[in-house]
Amino acid sequence: MAMPMVARKARWIGSFYLFLYVAAVLTPLLLATALRPQSQDGFLFNAGQNCALVGIAILLLNPVLGARLKWLERPFGLDMVFRFHKAVAWIAVVLLAMHPFLLSWDEGIWTLLTEADEPWNIWLGRATLLVVAANAVTSGLRPHIRLDFRAWRSTHNILVLTLLCLAFVHSYETGTDLRLQVMRFVWPAAFAAIATVYIYHRVLWSLRMRRHRWTVVDVRKETHNVHTVTLKSPRGDKRYDYLPGQFQFMRLYRGRGLPREEHHFTVSSSPTREGIAASTIKQVGDFTSTIGQTRPGDMAEIRGAYGRFSYVLYPEEEDLVFIAGGIGITPFMSMIRHMRDKREERTVLLLYANRHEQDIVFRDEIDGVARLQCPCLTVVYALSDAHAGWTGERGRIDRQLILKYCLPQDLAAKAFYVCAPPRMATEIVGVLTDLGVGSRRIHCERFWL
Repeated sequence: MAMPMVARKARWIGSFYLFLYVAAVLTPLLLATALRPQSQDGFLFNAGQNCALVGIAILLLNPVLGARLKWLERPFGLDMVFRFHKAVAWIAVVLLAMHPFLLSWDEGIWTLLTEADEPWNIWLGRATLLVVAANAVTSGLRPHIRLDFRAWRSTHNILVLTLLCLAFVHSYETGTDLRLQVMRFVWPAAFAAIATVYIYHRVLWSLRMRRHRWTVVDVRKETHNVHTVTLKSPRGDKRYDYLPGQFQFMRLYRGRGLPREEHHFTVSSSPTREGIAASTIKQVGDFTSTIGQTRPGDMAEIRGAYGRFSYVLYPEEEDLVFIAGGIGITPFMSMIRHMRDKREERTVLLLYANRHEQDIVFRDEIDGVARLQCPCLTVVYALSDAHAGWTGERGRIDRQLILKYCLPQDLAAKAFYVCAPPRMATEIVGVLTDLGVGSRRIHCERFWL
């Protein structure tokens, strides 16, 4: 089947952005190499300098990747941009760690690393490496040391700012390549551009959002530990354009001593409801445990929408299989509601796994859409801890259950959408891959931090 125009355009734009990224990372290195005068420095010394140039260039661009720029994430999805952000950060850590070792190795002496009587700019370089190490440890080991996400994010932002300041001063005062006239202009200009992006993302955007706060108009209890918070857009605001299945960042201002940190939640409502955006939230942490205390009249800031987990981006797919685990039903609910409102004629099989029957969210509404058959919706509930009177499927969604409702000869014609806890999602994607489903027919929402 030929790739539709929407998908082709996204791939071309994505490829162009990747080209720009690689070009930006390598530009300092290419300029320095082309303009570098002949020197007596050895191969390892030059390699050490090059590692620093590329490593700092990567770190400079990482605030851009983390700024949630909609034009940048649109071809990839924000979850993929963030995973790329983390991967290249580790590459930068390795390159910067190699920098002093290669310089010392080339010279055959290690005073650069060990001698206390060194100039202040060398000490700045050492401090830069310590900040790099601290950032790597706190980021890489956060799940193991149980560092609170809010505390980690604040620490991470402080360390990044400190790192960039130290790296700029150290490199500008020490790097021989940066003494070239062109580099004396390019290097400060690059740091100034990144500082502008950071200020826009962390300061200016926040100030703008404070002038465009949404209002909570309804808080509905869906199950014993799940609530839907419905927000109304500011008066006179333009329509909030989002695709069914996308997510948004939300910060609630409720007073009463309740937390107000920012979190990402899927938009569970349909875009057909103008001026309304609802998120269905499960109580799983310190912040979400207070979601039931939200009241109509409370205020919120919304930033979004993000992601490519939406059936409307793949118009050629007509036979869909939605696989949800727990609160992973929310993007599917947005898509099902949108299909119902638009009178879509697609065929949809929903495999929805929970632990207990009382955990099933939106059950009455889902069953109602199935009865209407617009879209042509078949629903299969699976419980891993079902009571004796349960007549639906028992156990987890696995290879056997998928094949029970999807004939092997029909798998190639179906498109699979998976949103579930990390372990379940990984297992299901593995099963689908083993069954021969192509990667372009598997869409998985993997936005977990």
